[in-house]
Amino acid sequence: MEPNAVYEYLVKNSINAKKLTFKGFGASKPIADNKSESGRKNNRRTSFVITKI
Repeated sequence: MEPNAVYEYLVKNSINAKKLTFKGFGASKPIADNKSESGRKNNRRTSFVITKI
């Protein structure tokens, strides 16, 4: 999955692009070991941080 796939989805579904940013970390910040399929599955994720409401 492209790092900006969730960003593009949100923009296509009426979320203002000026209110969004994204940053892909790839293999630099894994939460699980990449040696197994289950570990790689856990590392394929998207995280959100709400900075202002």
